[in-house]
Amino acid sequence: MVEAAKSGLQPNVSTLPAMIVTGLVALLAAALAALITWRICRTGRNPDERENRFWTGVTRDLAHQMGTPLSALMGWVDLLPHLQDKTSAVEEMGRDVERLRVIGERLGQIASPGRFEAVDLGEVAREARDYYVRKLPSLAASGIEIRVESLAAAPARAHRELLAWAVEGLVRNAIDALDGDGQTITLRTATADGKAILEIEDTGRGLPPEAGGQIFEPGFTTRMGGRGMGLPLARHIVETGHGGRLEVAASPSGRGALVRLTLESTTVQGAKDVP
Repeated sequence: MVEAAKSGLQPNVSTLPAMIVTGLVALLAAALAALITWRICRTGRNPDERENRFWTGVTRDLAHQMGTPLSALMGWVDLLPHLQDKTSAVEEMGRDVERLRVIGERLGQIASPGRFEAVDLGEVAREARDYYVRKLPSLAASGIEIRVESLAAAPARAHRELLAWAVEGLVRNAIDALDGDGQTITLRTATADGKAILEIEDTGRGLPPEAGGQIFEPGFTTRMGGRGMGLPLARHIVETGHGGRLEVAASPSGRGALVRLTLESTTVQGAKDVP
């Protein structure tokens, strides 16, 4: 590329997608190696089999998350030379780059979250809904609705990006559990007894009887092609990272499942003072 610049030639645009993918894959591999090394130094021992499965699953989940913005960027790179007005394309590329930035921040914080702040669970719920509505337009075409019922603020002491990651995974699980058109996923927030609560209820297949306590095991899935990381990752973020609680049960309606996420409630001032 230096020689091309010296000779006045422009880099081949067609090679940019491969360069982007290669660079990000290398970054992800290096970050995983650093993460494992950091954990070994912190705990003084090598990770056991379950921990290995968990962190391998986390890496695969991140790589999968990268797929959508990367594919979009690769498409825009191919299309840009043929567009006269590049404004909207550049805006879309900016959104994809921002998504990659978020993924990178999540990777950097998963093992050792930074400072917490007051995070409204209603805002996190709406962001998760809006993300999947944009990402999966087929939901609306199938009459599937993601509702948010948040009548009042439910501020929790949390790390925003990690909590958003957990909620996105739980909503994805709910989407995958739906087995027909016209079904519903409801995200509901509340506060009670000093706790901030987020419930995610779906009208899907419900919990398989054979799952039992395996639902939180890394890699366990009843769906073909599933990665089995939604619940294990959410539990790690909520319980290990935030000292909260994550519970899964059959929906009271008799159809589907109900996931309840409980965190310490807080005020804006109180949360920012907590390391």
